[in-house]
Amino acid sequence: MSVKITKIECYKLSLPRDTPYLGELGEKDIITSNGYFIRHSNSSIYSLTDNSLLVKVYADSGAYGWGECVTVVAPQVAEAIIVQIIEPLVVGKDPMNVISIYEDLYNAMNVRGFFGGFYLDAIAAVDIAIWDLKGKILNLPVHSLLGSSKNLKIKAYVSGLPLPTRTERIELAKQWVDQGFDAIKIPIIVDKEHIVDEIEALRQAIGKSNKILIDMHWRYTALEAIKIINKIDMF
Repeated sequence: MSVKITKIECYKLSLPRDTPYLGELGEKDIITSNGYFIRHSNSSIYSLTDNSLLVKVYADSGAYGWGECVTVVAPQVAEAIIVQIIEPLVVGKDPMNVISIYEDLYNAMNVRGFFGGFYLDAIAAVDIAIWDLKGKILNLPVHSLLGSSKNLKIKAYVSGLPLPTRTERIELAKQWVDQGFDAIKIPIIVDKEHIVDEIEALRQAIGKSNKILIDMHWRYTALEAIKIINKIDMF
């Protein structure tokens, strides 16, 4: 049976946040007129809302698959890439050839740069959707198409404690641990001047048996990061 991709639909999602990503904004953080902000501590742009782009790929058989890419800012950019570039390239293709489709899309941008950014975000969403579509056509779970399933469950960890004070962050971490999570990740920029003290307080609050993960947010050289790691490794 020959199956062909017929169209792609995109759905932009934007969910409001009570607290900006990574925590309250500081005096030096820059907020733009369209709801984005630059954190002074790591010079990176984020959004005041959580943004994502859902993608639905249809086949002429009536089946469809869903994909998603997390678009931190400007989901309309990834959408435009899909509509203007990707959809015309994949319509008419056989979703059974999902790997070949991905490679063709990746190679299509050789002369424009393809190592990261919005274009790869867009490809990722479409690629996930086509895998999902293929699985539905064959009535197989995607993990079996990829080889096998080793685990029935995947461990989750808490990412971020976005509250303004250390006392509040520690209390929030304890609440997550009480709910059964055994790993907490915090960004280095929540208290960048006192990160060692922050980790020590967190360790005392959640105990030795729970894991603490740290996102360094490209603030340090390798040697600087090693010095910090050596200090916090004692806790």
